[in-house]
Amino acid sequence: MQTETIEITGLPPGTRSAIAELGRSLGKSVEAYLRDLIQTDLLSQTDIALMAADPQIQAELRAIEQEFAVTEADGLERISPSGI
Repeated sequence: MQTETIEITGLPPGTRSAIAELGRSLGKSVEAYLRDLIQTDLLSQTDIALMAADPQIQAELRAIEQEFAVTEADGLERISPSGI
């Protein structure tokens, strides 16, 4: 498996030691902990994007929106999907 190296700069003092402590609490090195964290986040974002594009999920969201449409007169402002 090919790997890449990433350097992160500009973090507040104590960040590396805090990350090291979190990693140790899980039995991992700093590198392994950060790698797992990044991979989990990337997979999560991919899953969310796939769900958002799924026609069945879109239909379900429209049905939920219609079901709760009666609450639009409750005085709260409507939030646009891009404002979430």
